[in-house]
Amino acid sequence: MKILKSILLLSFLLLPTLALAAELSGIAVILKTAGSVQHKANKTEVWAAAQQGQVLSSGDALRTLTGGEVAILFVDDKSLLKLAEETEITIQASAEGRTVSKRIWMGAGDLWAKVTKQDNPHFQVETPTSVASVKGSVFYSQERPGTGNRLFAISGRYAYGNEFGQIELSGGSTGLSDGLKMPVSRSTRDDELPAFGGVNGYGQLDEDGERVIRIGFQNEDDETRTLVIPLEQPE
Repeated sequence: MKILKSILLLSFLLLPTLALAAELSGIAVILKTAGSVQHKANKTEVWAAAQQGQVLSSGDALRTLTGGEVAILFVDDKSLLKLAEETEITIQASAEGRTVSKRIWMGAGDLWAKVTKQDNPHFQVETPTSVASVKGSVFYSQERPGTGNRLFAISGRYAYGNEFGQIELSGGSTGLSDGLKMPVSRSTRDDELPAFGGVNGYGQLDEDGERVIRIGFQNEDDETRTLVIPLEQPE
């Protein structure tokens, strides 16, 4: 599986230079695309078709058109991000010692993420109406113009806020922010979870009964392969 070997090699080569990089390059790789997915490099205005195996840098943007989906893997800690159709994000990353802090800006759309656990929050998702700081968690974020943000916390803990204040979220809860007042939280209803990140947001059961997410891809020899990533159990 050459794409996986490339990811591991890229991760190994990047680690010694993270602390020296002002604008980080090679922070993530596209694992899979489906339908129409476009990429815009940092400091450019040109959108082009995104490709499986494409390396992403800080400042790059991705967008999915109708029917499009994309999955990306961050090479430093193997955090995983998936975008549903009609979603646009910009990835910003900065080095803090040997740790990479990541900030995902999503103007509108739907994303699913599995963030590798860290001692301190190094992963943020920002939208026009909310900011979520994540330590190590599985979650969905939905942003809708006119109605705001919903964050579905599948597992882990979050600081979730906007300009009016901040609340704490944990697994099994949903945060709501319209950008006009303090965010609120409530229990998540199973029937409202998006399906694109897995079965009702909880992945799929493997042969040992554990929850996993499976990402299919074609390697350089046109062979079909599947990357299996374990999911944390909901709290």
